[in-house]
Amino acid sequence: MIEKRITILITGIGAPLAQSITKAALTSKRQYRIITTDLFEYDTGVFPQLPFTTLPRFDSPEYENALTKLIKDKHVDLVFLGSEKEMICISRIKEKIEKESRAKIAISTKKALTIGMDKLLTVELLRDHGIAYPKTISLSDELNNIKKFIKNLNYPFIVKGQRSGSPNLVEDEMDLLYYKEKYSDGILQEFLGKPNDYEYTVGAFCTQEHGVIDTFCMKRILKYGLTWRGWYEKNTEIDRTVRMALKALAPTGSVNVQLRYHNGSPVIHEFNVRCSSTTVFRALSGWNEIDMAVDYFLYKKKPSTPSITPGVAVRFFSENWIARNEETSQDILLSGEGVPL
Repeated sequence: MIEKRITILITGIGAPLAQSITKAALTSKRQYRIITTDLFEYDTGVFPQLPFTTLPRFDSPEYENALTKLIKDKHVDLVFLGSEKEMICISRIKEKIEKESRAKIAISTKKALTIGMDKLLTVELLRDHGIAYPKTISLSDELNNIKKFIKNLNYPFIVKGQRSGSPNLVEDEMDLLYYKEKYSDGILQEFLGKPNDYEYTVGAFCTQEHGVIDTFCMKRILKYGLTWRGWYEKNTEIDRTVRMALKALAPTGSVNVQLRYHNGSPVIHEFNVRCSSTTVFRALSGWNEIDMAVDYFLYKKKPSTPSITPGVAVRFFSENWIARNEETSQDILLSGEGVPL
């Protein structure tokens, strides 16, 4: 009997998260049929070898019907969403779309998504379960309260958006006043460790029935907001901390946990309740969470623990140019090496 080829839909292909998911799916020995989408037509040039369709914005009135129609028309089996805001939107209508389309959507529970996307709720969860957490205050708090918070700690601090955004370093009171005005919806957080210390990123796959299936730890260097270089590390102390936190969070599917060592112990400062830009590195090592998601979300099986080949993650950029022939109105795709695609 010939096994059915699984069709995977990946949205938001213009962003690093969706690109990492796609590359991980392409590394699988299962040879999935992959369809990509984005808002912008020119993002067909990201993976020109794959079928591509434009979709409306996730918050537009047309989005739900357009997504459901695409899933049905293309006989999609499993959907991966390429942005966190899209995940929150879909979590409200997940069951409806799955019922109408008969596909499955690989996202976590609404509760875990909500906590993981909110830095203050993340800190509260860690504190309430006796897990080390970074001292944190909202920038919307009164300035006197923020100054009292700072008095008990030392510069530098970190400013982040409460729900998203890149971190910024606060080195003195002038920085603080600037960011309080600019990021009134952000948070001020103690700086963990020292500026040149490594950060740790841990991928995990979880199920509601069995909890944490497995973890994958990397020590990393960040650049452009992404893991630029990383080293696989088997670290029982970090693994124990991550498993305690994930037991409290109770996510479903892929989750990524960010930590730094502080005062000699690992401290979690962020959850990404989804795949991540490091998903492709884990897949290349043999730890493929796309395969795990297929087993769990589609086949309702407990995913097996993958075999990992230890190594080093090296990220680089590739470029494509979409050349328009004005006479024929046809596009020619060129890779960064000038080779037609």
